[in-house]
Amino acid sequence: RALHVHQTLGFRWSATNNLFVSAGDVAADEWRASRRADEDNALREILQFVWAMPYKPPRLDLTPLDPEKLARKQQALPRGMAPPATDFVTVGVDVNKYMAHYAAIAWTPDGSGHVLDYGIQEFRSDQLATERAIVLGLRELFEVLRAGWGVHGEPKPHPADIVLVDSGWLPDVIYRICGEANADGWRFRPAKGYGAVQQRDRTYRPPKKPTTLVVHIADQYHVSRIRKPGQVVQLVEVNADAWKSRTHERLATPAEQAGALTVFTASANQHRSYARHLTAEKPVEVFVPGKGVQIQWEVIRRNNHWLDATYLAVVAGDMAGVKVAGTQQTPGPPQPAAEPAPRGQS
Repeated sequence: RALHVHQTLGFRWSATNNLFVSAGDVAADEWRASRRADEDNALREILQFVWAMPYKPPRLDLTPLDPEKLARKQQALPRGMAPPATDFVTVGVDVNKYMAHYAAIAWTPDGSGHVLDYGIQEFRSDQLATERAIVLGLRELFEVLRAGWGVHGEPKPHPADIVLVDSGWLPDVIYRICGEANADGWRFRPAKGYGAVQQRDRTYRPPKKPTTLVVHIADQYHVSRIRKPGQVVQLVEVNADAWKSRTHERLATPAEQAGALTVFTASANQHRSYARHLTAEKPVEVFVPGKGVQIQWEVIRRNNHWLDATYLAVVAGDMAGVKVAGTQQTPGPPQPAAEPAPRGQS
């Protein structure tokens, strides 16, 4: 069979080739565009219709948090002690093959949060099969979260009210261990974040209305129902970019203001690793065609696990009903009945 080759000749016709418009006219147009209220659209028009060049949207780095200042943003409470009048304690857990990073936040009535504890639960993945190592390690961690923490001025400890466990790594294992932990009515929930970092540019798409598969829709997260053998999973799906931004806003809020997020008393040296995890990603304003200016998160350093754990704890706070003083409170997601643990899991 004969091979037919089609050749195409194209032209790019720009202001350089336009004999009807002088260089002065083009310069005047660019000067006026740079002073218009909507400068981005004006410059895009100049590039596309005068110079016949593709428009590259600007990327604006937002002011990042300073790890050194963050490590000193402390409340006068020792590790493991919640502030007086704590309403809720919520926990986020970020899981990988060898360990889980967790962060626990105590919430007070004005909507302020206090990181009363954070740490690492190591898995024996070098000695056991990966799935079994994760299950055994998370069981140990869940017992610690059930036991809870002391509250200043109160005799009884306060256990975790809601725990969100990242299910990006081996989701079926996380579903099973959360289902097992919920057999006694405890609220451990698997979660999944969507954003530029988590899902390789897969953005969060909020559902429009509840369905049989979407049981609750909230602000930048929703709860989906997933059927698995022996259990029904309620997965919390989260706009990671939005909730990282809100977590950074709380961290940037002065400690004396409602809505701030503080850490327990320790030397700045002790908090340095935690602070570096919290600042391992930076928010960047990006123009997305059809959507306008969006905030996306970019990786600065590889270790960001406590950032993921902390923003999940902040989401869990919203689920519990935490609102900053003066804002409207919305009801949290429905509480499902406890479900039996899958058989044969150990």
